[in-house]
Amino acid sequence: MMNKEFFKKNRNKYIQEIENKTITILFSGFSLPKSADQDFPFEVNKNFYYMTGIKQEQTILVIIKNDSKIEEMLFITENDPVLSKWQGKKITKEEASSISGIDAIHYLGAFDNTIFTILNNTSVSLTAQSLLPTAYKIVALNPSGSASADLIIECIGYQPKGL
Repeated sequence: MMNKEFFKKNRNKYIQEIENKTITILFSGFSLPKSADQDFPFEVNKNFYYMTGIKQEQTILVIIKNDSKIEEMLFITENDPVLSKWQGKKITKEEASSISGIDAIHYLGAFDNTIFTILNNTSVSLTAQSLLPTAYKIVALNPSGSASADLIIECIGYQPKGL
C-alpha cells in the first residue's frame, strides 16, 4: 500500500493547478448490478484513487480552494453491522484518514448539508456580489447518475442567499 504522503502530494499538485474560488468534487463510483442480488466487482474511479488512495465505493472527496485557505473533506459510507455481513465492512473514519492523509472525514449523510453550507457562507456571497459570473466552479467526475450527481447539478445553478 502507498504512503498517505503520496496522495497528499497528488492533491497539492492538483490544487496548484486549479483556479481560486473552486470546489472540486470527486466520486469513487458505484458497484454495477450483475443480477438482482449480486454486483460486479467494484472498480474505483482512477482520478479519485489518485487523490485519496481509497478503494471504497460511494465515497466522495471535496477540495475547496478559497484564496489562501484549502479545505479537504472525505465523505464515507457509515458501517452498518447488519449489511457488513453481506457486503463487507466499510472503512472507518480513522482508516480513511490514515490512508488518504485527510483529517476531515464525514459520513455520506452529511454531504448535502455540508455542500450547501459551504456555498452559502460569507466568502461565497462576497465572491458572487463582486459580479463574477459563477461563485464557484464545480467539477464532478464520474457521478454515475447518483443522487449526489443530482445535487451537483443543483449546486451549479445555486445562488447564495441575499443576492
